[in-house]
Amino acid sequence: MALIYLLKTLVLPPGGNFLCMLIGLLARRRRHRLGSGLMVFGTVSLLLCCLPITGLLLLKPIERVAVIDAATLASVGAIVILSADRWRDAPEYGGDTVDDQSLHRVRYGARLARASGLPILVSGGVVLGDPRPALADLMATTLREDYGITPRWIERQSRNTAENARFSAQLLLANGISRVAIVTDAIHQRRALQAFQHYGLVAVPAPTRVFAAPAGGTVLQDWLPSAYGLRLSHYALHEHLGRIYYRLRYAM
Repeated sequence: MALIYLLKTLVLPPGGNFLCMLIGLLARRRRHRLGSGLMVFGTVSLLLCCLPITGLLLLKPIERVAVIDAATLASVGAIVILSADRWRDAPEYGGDTVDDQSLHRVRYGARLARASGLPILVSGGVVLGDPRPALADLMATTLREDYGITPRWIERQSRNTAENARFSAQLLLANGISRVAIVTDAIHQRRALQAFQHYGLVAVPAPTRVFAAPAGGTVLQDWLPSAYGLRLSHYALHEHLGRIYYRLRYAM
């Protein structure tokens, strides 16, 4: 797992762009043209990744944005909320809490639970042997304290989406539940659904945190470099690579 995280850092922006520039700089002494080309490529690709429009174009083929309707929600036996990451040592909360990505998912999961009365399973463990509380426990705390909802199941073993599905399926199938709504980011929905179906559940999408450009088209800010643009490109490329990795690693 540590190797996977290291490789992601070295491949995805901005790490991959800076690595390309560094290799180009080192190669210039012996192969000037190649080295210069790598430096230019690293610089230009980093600039492109900083444009929000780049991220929007990258995520367009894989972002699933259809909102779950009441009839579909009524057909499932539980709501599964997948974790993202944590906000470490938040002083106002007295320790770790959910990050903004996880909070979006928790908020929407709570909204669906209130509308349907369905039980919730929160899924997310600890990555790289971190001694901190599991992500699922942080989500459960947020649900209880901020939304007045207590999740029925807390899955603490998983370290990635495939394990989210594997360990959640074990809990749900043991309780006679085989059809669930999966709450995660719209860009992450396809991979999440494939994982849950791979482990024997009928999974229906309940996407949140939609990044796609509105029907009215793009705005000026989408064409200007920004930290948001870099983050969006990073997330889109992460999901594209994740889908390739899951096909090779898990045959999904």
